[in-house]
Amino acid sequence: IFNKLSRAAKRTVTNLKPIIGNKSEFNKTLLNPNAPIGVFDSGIGGLNVLKRAAVKLPHEYFIYFGDNENAPYGNKSENELFVLAKNAVLKFTSRGVKAIVVACNTVSSSVFDELKSASPVPLIPTLPPIVKNKTKRTLLMCTPNTAKSDFVSKNYAFAQVLPLPFLAAEIERYLYSKDNLNTAAAKVGELNRLENINLDKDLRGAYGIYDIVVLGCTHYSFLKKEIAARFKSAKVISGEQKAVSDLKRTLTKLSLLRERGLKGGVEFIGNSAQKNERMFNFVQN
Repeated sequence: IFNKLSRAAKRTVTNLKPIIGNKSEFNKTLLNPNAPIGVFDSGIGGLNVLKRAAVKLPHEYFIYFGDNENAPYGNKSENELFVLAKNAVLKFTSRGVKAIVVACNTVSSSVFDELKSASPVPLIPTLPPIVKNKTKRTLLMCTPNTAKSDFVSKNYAFAQVLPLPFLAAEIERYLYSKDNLNTAAAKVGELNRLENINLDKDLRGAYGIYDIVVLGCTHYSFLKKEIAARFKSAKVISGEQKAVSDLKRTLTKLSLLRERGLKGGVEFIGNSAQKNERMFNFVQN
């Protein structure tokens, strides 16, 4: 996959360092239970996974990388997604992490298998939750790449799938406004969500009455209350909590849970580290 990366894809991905070509070239580090856990997303969406992970695993130390510079991921080619995601893995493995949470539905549904084969540490995907009762009237809101993935075609053939090319970018752009990042807003935990986001326009393709609305992008969880208000008869669900449960299950299985006596914490890295840290204050469990 990496060798097939086109010149066009290379031009559209900004500030990428040379990438390691295969798993054998990674630094070999024995997994340490007291090592940190990496969490990454194309931007702020993964903060919804991070907050739940920090609450469920309070003794763990997390490193969060939001690739805001290249956000959103939802319209990029699979080659671009693989390059960006693999660079995130490299950032974390250079820090000696014991596991990585892919807090992006697009990466998890599109290139996760290839990424997993290139990682020397366990990878945990974040995916739209599978609806077991297929008689339920179900709407899946997601990015274009997630919509066309094998995961969605296999698990959501019964549902209405609504690709949203712009919503994640709108959320990324407007939630980073000065009004949302000022000290007063952060202190009271209030978020100016909808002043510049027209959900009616974004969701005009959602023409049915639904029992379940699935948020297939971690960015969308910032607007969960607003989406629930629009679909009053539906239960609104997303995949963040399952990703965190899968993380804990994996760490337990591999005897990699951190010692309870150690203090947990969260570190933010990347060009938007300060913004992501401040936005973390707004995330609700």
